[in-house]
Amino acid sequence: MTAKAEAHVLQIVGEPAGGIRRHVHAILFGLKDAEGLKQSYICADAGGDAAFEKELPELSALLGPGLLRLPISKRPGPRDILNVVRLARFV
Repeated sequence: MTAKAEAHVLQIVGEPAGGIRRHVHAILFGLKDAEGLKQSYICADAGGDAAFEKELPELSALLGPGLLRLPISKRPGPRDILNVVRLARFV
């Protein structure tokens, strides 16, 4: 008998606002009881809408250390190098 591999869903969102926030959060909350599934969520530490800020405590409780907020900006810059390092460590 072989053990089943654990599935891992990794969501990366530049700006958790509006429709993209609704869709990603629906997936995260909808899969919360899935057996053998680990979820992680990486998003910008600024730029989320009011609903994101309201849902943040519930997301933190659901994901724990699987929630990473990064200083993501729309324009590429030197800070992105640090973000890639942090992302690699996280994954």
